[in-house]
Amino acid sequence: MSTPTRPRWTAFVGNMANYIDAAALISWSTVLVIYQQTRSFTPAEIGFGNGTLTGAVAIGALVGGWLADRLGRRPIFIATMALILLGTLGMIFADTLPLVLIATALAGLGIGADLPVATSTIAEAAPSSASRGRFVGLTGLFWLVGALIAGVGGGVVGNLGEVGALILLAHIGVATAFTLIARLTISESADWLAARAERRSGTRTSRAARASIRDLVRAPHRVPFLGLLGFVIFGVAPGLAILGHYGVYMLVN
Repeated sequence: MSTPTRPRWTAFVGNMANYIDAAALISWSTVLVIYQQTRSFTPAEIGFGNGTLTGAVAIGALVGGWLADRLGRRPIFIATMALILLGTLGMIFADTLPLVLIATALAGLGIGADLPVATSTIAEAAPSSASRGRFVGLTGLFWLVGALIAGVGGGVVGNLGEVGALILLAHIGVATAFTLIARLTISESADWLAARAERRSGTRTSRAARASIRDLVRAPHRVPFLGLLGFVIFGVAPGLAILGHYGVYMLVN
């Protein structure tokens, strides 16, 4: 298996995307609560904001991996970072609910689409199967750190009004800009390039084969897929959807 010349750097940049995703999801809900105080957003409007973010993340996650398989990891990774950065800047300057929802949708699409692309980039950067486990395992750590920093930061600056919202959004913007620039220094995945060459030449390999959703419920993928599905539904989703999106709102109100 061919690998990039700087696998650790590639893994770090890919995991920075997970940091940004978690920080953005937590910070967004805090910013919406701040806007309740500074821009007179109603509870229903905050619900629209969080719902738009959740829906956009779901749509992005559905199409991100599909696009990355067809167009390459690098262009989609860059596009997702650009969407998050654009949505963050829009959130800073948006002064009406429709503009806030547009900015939220852009950021959510980038966050959702980035999840499968970043994981693929990290896994394909590993020089061996053993290091692949370590590289991918770090995604959870980066995600946790991003969520903790955003949560603690929200508690520290939440009472500063618009200034607090600006600090939270600026944190996401700076981290996203850094990751976007860093991603430009990394070439396309060697595995993806090899798979594309094999498909074009008609060579039949597992790497070049087109996978389907049905493959996930067949051996040998069935058990790990169902385990992961259960973990997301009963572990990640309640914490992220309820506490992440509405925890700050419940504490404040």
